[in-house]
Amino acid sequence: MISRLIYKQHKGSYTVEAAGVMSMILVIIGMALTLSFQVYSEAATEIEKNVSDIDTLNRFRLSKIGQEIIEDVSEKGNE
Repeated sequence: MISRLIYKQHKGSYTVEAAGVMSMILVIIGMALTLSFQVYSEAATEIEKNVSDIDTLNRFRLSKIGQEIIEDVSEKGNE
C-alpha cells in the first residue's frame, strides 16, 4: 500500500519536471530565433549603409581574370 502511494507521488513529479524542462527548452528556442533575426537585421542595415562601397562589377572588370573573360567573350562575338 505504501509502495503504491510513493509510486503515485513520483508519477506526478515526473510530469511537473517535464513541464519545467519543456518550458526552458521553448525559452531557449525563442531566444535563438530572436538572436538570429537581430543578427540578420544588423547585417542588412550594414549592407545598406555600405552598398555604394561594394561595386562588384567594377572590381570584376578591373581584375586580371575579369579582363581575360571579357576579352574572350568579345573575341568570340567578333568571329
